[in-house]
Amino acid sequence: GECAAVLEEILAGMGEAPRGVRGDRHAAARLGLLRVQSLALVAAGELDRGIEVIETTLEIDPSSWGGWLELARALAMAGRGDGIAEAGERAWELRPTPETATSVATALERVGRVMEAAGWRARAAAARDQASASTSRR
Repeated sequence: GECAAVLEEILAGMGEAPRGVRGDRHAAARLGLLRVQSLALVAAGELDRGIEVIETTLEIDPSSWGGWLELARALAMAGRGDGIAEAGERAWELRPTPETATSVATALERVGRVMEAAGWRARAAAARDQASASTSRR
């Protein structure tokens, strides 16, 4: 939509950002704008373009837990089951929490991959059990 077009124009004027954003305000600003643009595109139903932008943000910052989950969600919304579990694994490596596993399970269920989703639901339960066990030991 219009918002995505404005962001595209801003990003085009910023030029190519260097890889990585630590300590580089220009790259950090570009990454932030790309993230906003990806959300706007996905919300507007421009899923293929939104997925491309999310993938670009992950090339710049592969340590973005939220970026990997957003990629899994967007792929599911687009009905593209391939890539959901891989994005989920990357998110899980960064943050092995019930929230991560539940988000990936939901994305997989959306595209009919119920057996894979069951495995992620089991991970969520195990992570919850582990968290409650460590809390009760304190």
